[in-house]
Amino acid sequence: MLSSLRLRWNLKNRQHFEFYSQKIDWKFFLYLLQHHRVFPLVDQSLKGMIGNTIPDYIQNKMRTSYKLNAKRILHLTAELVQILDNFKEHNIRAIPIKGPTLALRLYGNLHSRSMGDLDIVIAPEDICRVETILKKKKYQRLIPKGRLTHKKENLFIKHYNHFLYFNSNNKITVEIHWKLSAIPKILPLTFNNMWGKRETVQLAGREIPTLSKEQTFLHLCEHGTEHAFYRLLWLCDVAEFIHKNPCTDWEKLLEQADNLNIYRHMSQSIYVSNILFQTYLPEQVREVIQKNQPVQSITKKALFFIIQSRGLNYRPITKGYRLAKIYRSQLEINLKYKFFYWIGGIFYNSEDWDRISLPDWAFFLYFILRPIFWFQRRFLKKKNNLQTH
Repeated sequence: MLSSLRLRWNLKNRQHFEFYSQKIDWKFFLYLLQHHRVFPLVDQSLKGMIGNTIPDYIQNKMRTSYKLNAKRILHLTAELVQILDNFKEHNIRAIPIKGPTLALRLYGNLHSRSMGDLDIVIAPEDICRVETILKKKKYQRLIPKGRLTHKKENLFIKHYNHFLYFNSNNKITVEIHWKLSAIPKILPLTFNNMWGKRETVQLAGREIPTLSKEQTFLHLCEHGTEHAFYRLLWLCDVAEFIHKNPCTDWEKLLEQADNLNIYRHMSQSIYVSNILFQTYLPEQVREVIQKNQPVQSITKKALFFIIQSRGLNYRPITKGYRLAKIYRSQLEINLKYKFFYWIGGIFYNSEDWDRISLPDWAFFLYFILRPIFWFQRRFLKKKNNLQTH
């Protein structure tokens, strides 16, 4: 899988590409493509490279997956355009991130990038109006669930960065963001800043707003590193940007990343892309890596999570749990965040609001009930895992 992806960004690999079909576990290969959501890119790289060495049943499954992905993309694109039209009718400014606009921005077409849902950034003051519009379109808010009290709504908007909605009729999930990161001081761009620097792409005969080129790349780096790139799709986006923008002023971009507190995020993203995909490693970034021990450390841990393909969610007292805690702590520079991240388990979680609904005057009880909910979740998770296996 990695070898075929490298062909896209490093043409030298074409001369050294060796394909040992007899040694490949094809079922596991398909699983990796599906998990990492890189079916389209791998399919494009392998066409014309290996003839008929892939078993027929695997080729058929790849073709089927490609067609289903293409159909899904068209479905998502049509829905995105309709939602944006609805917002525009109510004078709501909105910037799609990832999804169809990112596919066009990076790859030049819609079908080269897998898509799971739609992500849209809006101004915080428009949250209520947007929810009203989505509810009329039969979308139901799943995160957080149910009715929010005034206190819960304010806390969620302050400590998180998006609401998640799902339409059971068209099976589409929409995330409405009011900031790019839930972590304080990480990518602290205001909506007005993003809107003022927006660029556009042509989609379905319309001029659709997108983040600026620089903000797009910084967001890709921040989002990917926060999830340790456990889906290679996110790293492919980084690699594609590097490949398509050889004249980037990397020193200026590093300075912007530093101002937005994602210096390590950006350096690590470019470094991991270089390690796995053999993409270009700018000299300015190489110097950062050599001088910055934490970047080297979080890169090693990210490679562990990529291989495990599980993200950062592990049971306590396991190697993965320990590495995830250290990884997230090293990734952020802010000491206040580090402190609250390590002790965060003792504070309320929005998931607790779904377990028991308390009025605002009794909100303090969530702190008392938190340990009970925490152990209950761990117990139920363990029980479900045993039933699954």
